[in-house]
Amino acid sequence: FYLCGEGGQGVQLLADVLMKTGVTQYAYSSPWYEPEVTKARTVAAVTLSNRLYANPNPQIGEVDVLVCMTPQMYFERKHFIKKGGLAIIDSQGMEIKNEGFDYTLINIPAMTLSATQVKERRSANMIFLGALNQALELFKDEVLESVIQKNIPKAAEINIQAYRLGKNTLTFAVKPGR
Repeated sequence: FYLCGEGGQGVQLLADVLMKTGVTQYAYSSPWYEPEVTKARTVAAVTLSNRLYANPNPQIGEVDVLVCMTPQMYFERKHFIKKGGLAIIDSQGMEIKNEGFDYTLINIPAMTLSATQVKERRSANMIFLGALNQALELFKDEVLESVIQKNIPKAAEINIQAYRLGKNTLTFAVKPGR
């Protein structure tokens, strides 16, 4: 997973949740932050693997799943997606197409949904998590909700609500051969 957004959008928390699902023997994360400025770009590369050594730093054309919380990050990172991969983005009202690339593109208005339906903008990352899990069906809902409960205890209820909203918003499942 290659997770991208701006500081304060919960990219690193999303990475932590994915790593703690326990679906593989090993989980690696490689976070990257811009220098400390407001709305700085932030990235986390998460690798779930049954191999002891796995490179958490993606190369161009190697990423199975790209999650971008802003259109800017999508345009900067889309070349990392491998053929047949998946991109989940919040286009924030922009028309975005994957012209010239062979991957599935899903637009989920996570920022709008978190502000209008969950009433907590900081839960957009959990809306992405719900959409991601609905698309790929990698994790049991109970497992993810338990990880959310344990890792965000003070805001577990609202984040579980956001996770479920993300799942329900994405009404179809993409099942690539992974």
